[in-house]
Amino acid sequence: MTLTLTMKVGDCFAALGPDGMARASLPRVAGLFLHDTRHLSDYAWDLGDLALVHQEASSQGLTQFWSRFSRHAQHLLLERRLTFREDGFEDRLVFRGESVEPQEVRIGLRADADFVDSFELRGRVRGIGRNPVAREERPDGLRFAYTAQDG
Repeated sequence: MTLTLTMKVGDCFAALGPDGMARASLPRVAGLFLHDTRHLSDYAWDLGDLALVHQEASSQGLTQFWSRFSRHAQHLLLERRLTFREDGFEDRLVFRGESVEPQEVRIGLRADADFVDSFELRGRVRGIGRNPVAREERPDGLRFAYTAQDG
């Protein structure tokens, strides 16, 4: 898989695969960046059996429509809006039931952070070691923390 989507607003930048996700299997420059540092090296939704049916990308964001069909009828529609700002991004999911039958979907979000400098990702050799990234799973989400060598 290759990188095909790039978005940038101010110092916030993303390099994503064709499905709008930053996966560990993508080239090493994939991810979500702020101030020349990759904050999220892996950021990918697991949307179960929903299929991507349409997407529109711009330099500032991405709109996607994911759907569940059966016998040529749509039962569930997901609209994903990934919007970039100067200080970060918002990823909003809106589900809409299109069937009289109850619908269930299990989704998940995989995320990981490494806080690697963009120059390192392009091959620059680091002169000193890296500090570890702290990962904390909380009731309201994940929290990553990193302290650079210069504090």
